[in-house]
Amino acid sequence: LPANMVPAVSAVLVLVLDLLDATSRPASASAADFDYEITTKAWCDHKCADHQTTLSKTCLTDCLSEYARVQRFTCEKIHAPTEYCGVDCNDNKCEGIDVCCNDTKCGLTCFTPDLSKYSDFPPTPSNVSVSDTKGRTVMIHWDAPKLNDSIYIIQERHYTGCRFSKYSTTGWAAIPRSLALEPPVPMTIKNGTWYEVRVAAVNANGTRGFSHPSKPFRSPSAPTPPQKPFNLKFSPGGRKNNSTMWGVLSWETPSSDLPVKRYSVFWSKRLAGEHTPKDKVHVMVERKTIDARRTYFKIRNLEIGVQYLLQVEAQSLCGKKRLASPLAGIILNETNINNLNFSKSLMPEKFIRDKTHLMVWVSKVANSSSGTVSAKVSWNGRPNVKYVVSWRDLETSDGVLNTDIVQTASSIELTDLIYKKTYSVRITEKTKGKKGPKRTGKTMFVADPECKKVKRNEC
Repeated sequence: LPANMVPAVSAVLVLVLDLLDATSRPASASAADFDYEITTKAWCDHKCADHQTTLSKTCLTDCLSEYARVQRFTCEKIHAPTEYCGVDCNDNKCEGIDVCCNDTKCGLTCFTPDLSKYSDFPPTPSNVSVSDTKGRTVMIHWDAPKLNDSIYIIQERHYTGCRFSKYSTTGWAAIPRSLALEPPVPMTIKNGTWYEVRVAAVNANGTRGFSHPSKPFRSPSAPTPPQKPFNLKFSPGGRKNNSTMWGVLSWETPSSDLPVKRYSVFWSKRLAGEHTPKDKVHVMVERKTIDARRTYFKIRNLEIGVQYLLQVEAQSLCGKKRLASPLAGIILNETNINNLNFSKSLMPEKFIRDKTHLMVWVSKVANSSSGTVSAKVSWNGRPNVKYVVSWRDLETSDGVLNTDIVQTASSIELTDLIYKKTYSVRITEKTKGKKGPKRTGKTMFVADPECKKVKRNEC
């Protein structure tokens, strides 16, 4: 780079890293959401490049404030009007780099500048691709004219699973070595995970935005089964007539290429006397499969004085193929039972919390023919228990609280939801069930079929 460009580009490197916080970005965010911020940062950095380091922060702060007041972009270089009117701008204020322009149909409306019409911005990179190298590293390539005053920003988004799902990917995030002067750039990937990458060219004037994403790619190595669960612990809950007992087996989630979907819990006992030959021993095995959201299981009717083997297996899924971990286990016999402390206060924290907590989740969000959105909300209900369902719009201070629904079913379809609005749903037991105290639970979701996760109330 020319010597006079080094300060500007160096500051851009620092500033752009700060703005690419993907945890607050939805997977479906458009490149324009990033273009506005990058353009602003790059422009202000160029303006402040000649300042001393101690004055650079003040200069940048003043520049960003000034940018909100100065109309850098013009109405002659905007995108063509769409079928609907945008944000009203009677006060001549628009977000980001949008400009307030007079439209024959909409009046004064905020329009997005067409960045392709600004010749002082570097061209958008094209043909983004990856090539395999040894191990879990790929090299990212792209086509772009060689420019002395530009840097490149690389972002990735990913989805962990055997089949790529565009609508389930994470938000766009900067890769560890996200800034480069030219291709190729190395990137580390994980087994069982699909990736897409995109690249933007930035100079001191701004950027035209990110390229189209690369084709989805993943490691050529097949995903491996989960490792075995660890930190197995048996917490006794109580005795019954000094002949049987119950307790809770708990464990920690193991590492896995693919998400753990469920656990199989086994408890087995020997059906033989102390002197029975090994070839004559019979073992009675019981098994229960539970959802991976639970890392504990309550085992009832364990006979005191009988040796048990308690085991847990973690399972992930690759399509219809089940990937099972090795079995993790502990032995429960009369000796260690006598040394156990029968106290419910020593139960696993998750077990205690779930006694009063409902697991609530959104299983489906869909568009309806009326132009609104519907959502199916489910929870781990109990038989013969009534539930009160309430929900509200979180994006308005006077969001109406709906509490009309009382039912015994453990799922409900909410209708007439407003597209892109964020909702909170609370489920409360109306009456006590036979197996424990009244429970409550809640969840949040965005009324958008393409949105799978809520992070910081954004999607």
